[in-house]
Amino acid sequence: MLQAVAPLLLLIVAGMALARFGGFDEERRRALDWLLFFVLMPAFIVSRLATAEIDPAAVLDLLLAVAGLVAAMGVALMMARVPICRLLSLSGPRFTSFLQGVIRNNFFIPFALVEIGFEARPGAALPDGLAALMAIAVVFNIVPATAASVFALTRYGHGGGTRLSWVRALAGNPLVLAALLGALLGGSGVGLAAPFATALRMLGDGVLGLALIAVGAGLRIEGVPGAGPAVLLSALLKLLVMPALAWAITWAAGAEPAVRLAAVLLHAAPTAAGAYILARQLGGDAETMASMISLQTAACLLTMPLVLWLAA
Repeated sequence: MLQAVAPLLLLIVAGMALARFGGFDEERRRALDWLLFFVLMPAFIVSRLATAEIDPAAVLDLLLAVAGLVAAMGVALMMARVPICRLLSLSGPRFTSFLQGVIRNNFFIPFALVEIGFEARPGAALPDGLAALMAIAVVFNIVPATAASVFALTRYGHGGGTRLSWVRALAGNPLVLAALLGALLGGSGVGLAAPFATALRMLGDGVLGLALIAVGAGLRIEGVPGAGPAVLLSALLKLLVMPALAWAITWAAGAEPAVRLAAVLLHAAPTAAGAYILARQLGGDAETMASMISLQTAACLLTMPLVLWLAA
């Protein structure tokens, strides 16, 4: 498993080096983030879903193990907000960062592990359609995670948004729209004409390496050594407890191995880099969020091989 993670680590370190020594400043990083989020990743998702044959039972299993688990965890954390805040000495805005740190996912890393990391592992044999299942799992995560995060931010943050913010956040999310389009094309049997399929695949093939470089460039390692209990607990819940729960749900449901692997991979990833932007825009604690993102991203390179080995 460490061999599968090694290429990811090299690209993340390359991003860190470019940000520190290569002139890859904040303005350039934001431009790359925009390109990844609005062009390359949607192309990647459409190209995988439009030509995939997905078993409806697999979709239902993913709905339970991803959307169901994220929604249940989000509700549970908000119901336990008072004791959590007392135990960890959290303000309302810091609690919203804690919530985002547990239920959101950086899906670039599990996608890269599937399409880059496992290719570098001798003798690796992945289930057919795993990339398409991962794309479905991403959407099943984005919808409840975004809704819960925006709701918590508007209720417990500094009042930076409205109760309809989550609707706008979802309606304008290019990844959700890409998944809907890809599922429509694939489910209807229309598919993609060869020139469009080739063009989208060419765009999508460039996304993962660039995404990992962007992840590395955005890390703030200097803030990790002083991480408090909330930051550490969020990492424990996100990187170990959530994938364990996903494994248990898919095992209990009798899901296929590919479905189980997709759910565990997604939940074993660190929290989303976009959580920092959401915290900053809607009145959360952006600095705490940045520490959570950095710690979880660094730690996942050790915990993901462990989680996958145990799940196997």
